[in-house]
Amino acid sequence: MMRVIKGATRDTLLIYMHREETSRLISGIKHVLVTRFCETDQRERLKLLDVTMTRNETHCVIDESPALFKMIKRRANEIGHSGPQILTCDLYDSIKENRPKMVFMNYKQANKLQDLIQKYHCPDVGHEVLNTAAVNAGSFDVYIRLANGEGAALLDTWLDAKRHVIEWILDMKKDSTCQGRTRNLEDILFACEDETISL
Repeated sequence: MMRVIKGATRDTLLIYMHREETSRLISGIKHVLVTRFCETDQRERLKLLDVTMTRNETHCVIDESPALFKMIKRRANEIGHSGPQILTCDLYDSIKENRPKMVFMNYKQANKLQDLIQKYHCPDVGHEVLNTAAVNAGSFDVYIRLANGEGAALLDTWLDAKRHVIEWILDMKKDSTCQGRTRNLEDILFACEDETISL
């Protein structure tokens, strides 16, 4: 991204679609567990990772275990590629030094952006509505069998219970820099009615 910022001309407009990191991580975990494992019946693949899953036509149950947390910590697929890897002190310094025309936008505003681009640049081309909704479990009820032996919890309930500690438990921000700048930027971004700000 820094190369893009440094190479931007006066007429270049950079648009960064942003999602708050905890929300992005929870959605990524849910997507991987639901679509990559439960819906495609990847029991054998999970066994290789030492994660146990049982599944029938309506239910998918994944065991809560150190192996499950280890799999999440690997940051594969949608779980990885996070904002803290992109929004670093070096990036913020590059923005300050190069002063590109840059817009930060909440990812939920993608359809509005697409409408504007179509209206002014591609009026003869229609567009599909982008899916920015949370992943749903489709035809499966997905559960996590609790390690403490007290039954199972729906995946959404389990993720909601872990939401405020999962990044810390998994040490997922250990290499992050300038989180304070990102949080300040998010405060401004999410306070705006259209959730879009120009830098």
